[in-house]
Amino acid sequence: MIDLYKYTHENVKGQWSSAVAKKNWEQMNELRDLYAAEGVQKSEQEIVTEVVGRANGYIKGLGYSLKPPGKQSQLQQELEETRVELGE
Repeated sequence: MIDLYKYTHENVKGQWSSAVAKKNWEQMNELRDLYAAEGVQKSEQEIVTEVVGRANGYIKGLGYSLKPPGKQSQLQQELEETRVELGE
């Protein structure tokens, strides 16, 4: 995962897409080395999540996947449909 992060945040010339991306990657490597030295078992996915946070598509216990729309999204859709029916 950490190598994938680097691959997706560097251009073909090996330049980082942003200073933040480079800093995040460096922090991921530091954490990986620290956890290994301390004997703490953390997956690379856990380290990446620790550094950059969870994406909207993260479902606890299932990992990253398609996430069903939330209750608020559903209510907004129903409101829009009602407005269309009423001709607003």
